[in-house]
Amino acid sequence: MATAKVKDRYQVTIPKEVRRQFECQVGDSLEVVCQGGRIVMTPQQVISKPAVAKLSRQEQQLLQIVQDKLEKIGSDHVNSVGLTKDEIRVGVKVGLIDADEWWWYTEEWQEGEREATRDEAEGRVSEPLETAEDIDNYFASLHES
Repeated sequence: MATAKVKDRYQVTIPKEVRRQFECQVGDSLEVVCQGGRIVMTPQQVISKPAVAKLSRQEQQLLQIVQDKLEKIGSDHVNSVGLTKDEIRVGVKVGLIDADEWWWYTEEWQEGEREATRDEAEGRVSEPLETAEDIDNYFASLHES
C-alpha cells in the first residue's frame, strides 16, 4: 500500500507506483471527493485536442483562399470556382475537406455541378429513375439512338 504525506500548502505527491498504474501526467486533472471517511482521487478523462497542422506562410495564404472559395461554393455554387490542387491539399491538411472527398472541390467537378444546376433551372432534366426497370429502359433507349 502506498502512502503520501500532506506538505506545506496541503500538497500531496502521488506515489510513483500509483502514477504508473493510472498513467498520470503533469497537468492531468483529478476529481477529489470524500467517501466514507476517505479522500478519493479519480483521474478525469480529458478529450485530447487534435494535432494542429503546421502551415508555411504560403499555405496560410492559400488557407484564406480555400475558406473563401468553400464559403462561395456553399452559398452560391453557380457563381463559384473550384479549388486548385494546392488549395485542396491545404484544405485536407487542416481538415476543412475530407481526404476521401477532395475530388468534389476540383474545378472540373464544380463545373459539372454548375451545369447540372443550370440544366435543372432551365427544365432540361428528365424524371428521376425510381425502379430497376426504369433504369434498364433508360439504358436501352440510349443504345437505340
